[in-house]
Amino acid sequence: MNEFATIEEAQLTATRWLWIYNNERPNMAL
Repeated sequence: MNEFATIEEAQLTATRWLWIYNNERPNMAL
């Protein structure tokens, strides 16, 4: 598990990861 300094940091990281996942690997979406 990653440790984040703040909730905001965790949210930004999650948002970035989801954007990359949805936009770079659309055919892999479940």
